[in-house]
Amino acid sequence: MNRPLKVLFVEDVEDDVMLIVRELKHGGFEPTFKRVDNPKDLEKALYMETWDIILSDYSMPHFNGIAALKLVQRANQNIPFILISGTIGEDIAVTAMKAGANDYIMKSNLTRLVPAINRELQEAKERCALSEAERKIEHLASFPMLNINPILEVDFTGKITYYNNAATKFIEKIGMGNDLTLFLPNDIDDMITILKQQWEAQLYREIEIKNFTFAENIHLVPKFNVVRIYTTDITGRKQSAKKIERLASFPKLNLDPIIEVDYSGAVTFYNTAATKFLKKAGLGKDLSKLAPKDFEDVLKLLRQQTETPLYREIEIEGRTLSQNIHLVPEFEVARIYSKDITERKQLENEVSKGQKLESLGILAGGIAHDFNNLLTVILGNTTMAKMDVKPKDEICNSLDAIENAAMQAKNLTQQLLTFSKGGAPVKKVASISELATDSTSFALRGTNVKSEIIFPDDLMQVEMDEGQINQVINNLVINAVQAMPNGGIIKITGANIGEDEIEHLQILQKTKYVMLSFNDNGDGIKKENLANIFDPFYTTKENGNGLGLATSYSIVKKHDGLITVESELDKGTTFHIYLPASTKETVAKKHETKENIAGAGKILVMDDDKAIQETTKKILCLIGYDVAIAENGKETIELYKNAKEINKPFDAVLIDLIIPAAMGGEETIKKLREIDPDVKAIVCSGYSNSQTIANFKQFGFKDFIIKPFRMQELNDVLQRVINLKPCPTN
Repeated sequence: MNRPLKVLFVEDVEDDVMLIVRELKHGGFEPTFKRVDNPKDLEKALYMETWDIILSDYSMPHFNGIAALKLVQRANQNIPFILISGTIGEDIAVTAMKAGANDYIMKSNLTRLVPAINRELQEAKERCALSEAERKIEHLASFPMLNINPILEVDFTGKITYYNNAATKFIEKIGMGNDLTLFLPNDIDDMITILKQQWEAQLYREIEIKNFTFAENIHLVPKFNVVRIYTTDITGRKQSAKKIERLASFPKLNLDPIIEVDYSGAVTFYNTAATKFLKKAGLGKDLSKLAPKDFEDVLKLLRQQTETPLYREIEIEGRTLSQNIHLVPEFEVARIYSKDITERKQLENEVSKGQKLESLGILAGGIAHDFNNLLTVILGNTTMAKMDVKPKDEICNSLDAIENAAMQAKNLTQQLLTFSKGGAPVKKVASISELATDSTSFALRGTNVKSEIIFPDDLMQVEMDEGQINQVINNLVINAVQAMPNGGIIKITGANIGEDEIEHLQILQKTKYVMLSFNDNGDGIKKENLANIFDPFYTTKENGNGLGLATSYSIVKKHDGLITVESELDKGTTFHIYLPASTKETVAKKHETKENIAGAGKILVMDDDKAIQETTKKILCLIGYDVAIAENGKETIELYKNAKEINKPFDAVLIDLIIPAAMGGEETIKKLREIDPDVKAIVCSGYSNSQTIANFKQFGFKDFIIKPFRMQELNDVLQRVINLKPCPTN
């Protein structure tokens, strides 16, 4: 009859395992076996079962025999370990034997396997007999016999194997003889199973023995195949818990201010966060500031709705706190959980403003394209009409008035467009101090207000759309002038702001900023109006339109910045603008001499508006260009391709960005670049809901122009593109 043999294979090939099993059966064994091929499964198999021998391959995709041997040794398992490999060399075999392997066998010579196993089993038996006594001594030595708390040990069958004196003394104390099983959980078998499956885990439970409560920590001790139960008498702790429950339940370590108030309104408990908040707010230790002034009314409400907390928001020294007030009837107190939500409220206000501006942006985007097309026709025809009259003619004054009105309408449209999602700022690196100085000087002309401008020499540069930021500065200066009808001084200062200085402004990114401050000594703004001053069309002035500050807010936001306001009645107002600082070099301004308007070259104009087609063509022809017109992208591509094929190419292409129901500017430039990678294209638009104008080079355009435009402006752009001069904004 074959001898039983439990074999643990560390092998990744199932067929090799079956080959070895067959050899074992031929050698007189009846093997039962398990195959593993990774460290995790090997460790689990070692601790979950006992094995007679381990047969390991040397080389596996994610494991190897030497690593497996180390895991077996680490687990203190006295199991014979034989390497079986088809590739092992003599040097590796020697290394393995030095590392502790009992033998090595080539897969090509399995005749050695059975004799080797017989030999190792016999030697293991002798080693086991020798070490068993040592193991028992070690086991007993590891057991905490002198611990003052009851401790028991059970084997994997649930049988008690060891216990200390404290366990027997307690059982005798309560008159239960020697029945130590009282310490065992009713589901001890299930617990052992769980611990064997998760051998690094430990279980906690509480048990009742007569009038005593014990906490039990149950650990697996895999080295001795036992479970130890460490018990602690927590009866006294349980009894005293009710006495200290009130204090224990109070969240003293909470990071937010919390106070407890008894039914008379007196503060009974408070945490450290409460005192820190009051100290920071300059209120000393006056904890009553955190309690409701109408506490009696609050108490009545809470008693009517005992399970529902009362929510309110309060203002303390410029900070906004939310408060959840809970009734704790068992202690006859109310707990007030406060949270500083100042920054959150600021963010909510910012989001609210953004939503209002977004709604206005939808309106602006809807009308801007058509409105600017009309202005382009008006401005263009006015310019051409002026060319047909003498400067001293009376009609010339009327034409000037029309032209100026058209440009003012353009500025109004541009203000509306700052609210829309499209039309991102066309940025370049520039000196904010120079811009602020020039803009302020211009805005104060003819007023009785003087400026005091103080900028540090090291004020950082800003990457900005100079036109838009000029608009912001102009709006703030005019605002200050209107706040001081009897004259005064507007003080403008600048400062570099580091990352660590903007923590209180949580809506800003962690980067360096340049801050401009505009301070006037005017009438100030009422507190109830401060929250609305950046809203579109909100104004407290008789002749105001409510767009100045709303426009400024939108522009600064599109520059990834922030605008804030501080004001006090009869003392004045201060606006702060935060703009991300730039480390790029300033683009030097080029001063060009103004020449007579003249041009030459072949220009292709793409626009869907008939009036603009006619006006643009007339203007360009007057200047001296040869002009062709296309209504959409398809026509533009055909005309450009045909001209190139007959060797009469266009010198430049003026492309309207938005063509309703047809191929627009972005798709057209892609197709043109496929025909001619060097196409000289200019993007033109009165409104864009994409980033095309701001990032025209990324889309393949050489330059851009915004509708409505003057004749000089159009010619300048064409001359730059035709003569390959860079756009001044880049």
